Amino acid sequence: MLIGVRWCTKCDIPLLTDTCEICGSQYPKPFAKDLVPVFAEEMTILRDLLGASELPGKSSNLYLWNSRTNYYYKGRKVASIKYQNDKSPIVGMTKDKILRELSETITDLKSFKKKLYNANKSYLDRIENEAIQFIRDTVLEVKHNIALAAVQTL
Repeated sequence: MLIGVRWCTKCDIPLLTDTCEICGSQYPKPFAKDLVPVFAEEMTILRDLLGASELPGKSSNLYLWNSRTNYYYKGRKVASIKYQNDKSPIVGMTKDKILRELSETITDLKSFKKKLYNANKSYLDRIENEAIQFIRDTVLEVKHNIALAAVQTL
């Protein structure tokens, strides 16, 4: 079971367990409960509609990540959505030099995906096998109870 996301500072990659399978580094404390990449459309909303003008124009290189109302770069929180008195959202940016790196970050997406898989291989393989076994067990359990219907059109 996933109990949080960590960040390997040596490999610059999100981890689904406490050990990076590339370098062997240990990260016992998660920094977020879950994590999803920020894509170009969300980046546009953050920058143009919610006032996060410090953010670069694109996030197609998987360098900015979201967990609920927080945004992370290299495992460090760089922004969060806050709500004003009138309940309208606004993005609060950290005053951190790491923000300058955002616009300079270029990631080869193909190698990043491979690195992401390799850093989390055991966990990903285990949950894939669990899902396959669940499907097999379910098919065996219900295969005699499948109702078939034929429809004839006129």
